[in-house]
Amino acid sequence: MDCFPVPVSGFGGPKLFGATDIVPERGAEAGDRVRGLTGGRRALCVVECVGTRSSLDTALAVVRDGGSIAMVGGPHGPVDDISPIFRHNLTLTGGLTPVRDVTPTLVDDVLSGELDPSPVFGMTVDLDGIPAAYLAMSNAPRSRHRSVSDRGDFARN
Repeated sequence: MDCFPVPVSGFGGPKLFGATDIVPERGAEAGDRVRGLTGGRRALCVVECVGTRSSLDTALAVVRDGGSIAMVGGPHGPVDDISPIFRHNLTLTGGLTPVRDVTPTLVDDVLSGELDPSPVFGMTVDLDGIPAAYLAMSNAPRSRHRSVSDRGDFARN
């Protein structure tokens, strides 16, 4: 089972990417919900993609002891208390996405029709709409839910 945050509105559907359940709660409430979905076990792997302290707190709430949290992108501030990582024997990894390396290939794939970005992006704007797009992205962490996906036997151990 994996958990990863995805936008609520305008998203083509987490189930397109293998989600079996949707968890809109955050923090401890998300942990309770995921425990209920997993028979008390929680998620083996969690991908934290927002970068805020509250998003990391949610990741810590839904990951099982001995599990892993992958932080994609950079945190928006200091991670001041890492004791839960030690107490629960967690692996925390992170790294920046190499946007400059992958953008040319992605643009070519989108323009050729090989890659359809519509399941991920909920709005289309022209150049004049770029400020509105940035505003929508800045509001995205407040409009996220967790998507839960069963990824095979290795995730149920």
